[in-house]
Amino acid sequence: MEHPFKYRISLAIIGAVFCVPTSYYGYLWFSTKLAKQSLNCIEDAYKADYSSQAAANTAAAAVENCRKGIDPQKGMIEFLKDERKRTDQ
Repeated sequence: MEHPFKYRISLAIIGAVFCVPTSYYGYLWFSTKLAKQSLNCIEDAYKADYSSQAAANTAAAAVENCRKGIDPQKGMIEFLKDERKRTDQ
C-alpha cells in the first residue's frame, strides 16, 4: 500500500524534530552522527599532550568527558554547528 506523499513528508519532519529515524536513511544519518562524535573523541585522545603525568591526567579526563558527552539525540543543526566549530579550530 502506497502512502500519500504528504504523509511521508509529515513523518520525515516529525522524525527530524524529535530525532527519531523514520527510514533507512534516517537511521544511517543517526548512526553517522554517533560514529562521528566517537571519532572526535578518539582524535582528541590521539592529539593530546602526554609529555608529563599531569598533562596525561588532564588528557585522560578530557577524553572521558568527551566520551560522556556523546549524545545520540543531538539534533542535526546542533551537530553540524559543532562540526563546523571543530573544523575552524
